[in-house]
Parts: sequence; structure tokens; C-alpha cells
Amino acid sequence: MRFSLDERFDKVEDRLTKVEIGQAELKAELKGDIKVLDEKIEGLTVRVGYQEFTNRGILIALVVAVLGGAAKLFGFFPNP
Repeated sequence: MRFSLDERFDKVEDRLTKVEIGQAELKAELKGDIKVLDEKIEGLTVRVGYQEFTNRGILIALVVAVLGGAAKLFGFFPNP
């Protein structure tokens, strides 16, 4: 009876050790995934910032073109 309990405790201890090892491996893997995601987010932030700058430039050019066309249409500039 005593031997059977010791064997069971040993098996439970082995299983617990395996679970702890698996949990540590999973934690390390998650940390790696989080680092990769952080790098991707930083890259996307830079790309979005560049896209906003480009869109702002295009919008300014469009507004200037429309204002120039309106000025020419209403005679603010003489025709050549």
C-alpha cells in the first residue's frame, strides 16, 4: 500500500514537472510573439505617419489647384 502511494506521488510529481516545463516554454514563446507584434506595430505606425504626410501634401496641392482655377475663372488673373 505504501509503495503504491509513493509511486502515485512520483507520477503526480512528474506530471506537475512536465506541466511546469510546458508552461515555461509557452510563456517564452508568447514573449517572442509579443516582441514580433510590437515590431510590426511600430512599422505600421511609421507607415501610417508617412501616408498621412503624403495625403496632406496631395490635399494641399488639390486645394491650391482649385483656388487657382477659381481665381482664373472669375478673372483675378488676366488671360494671356
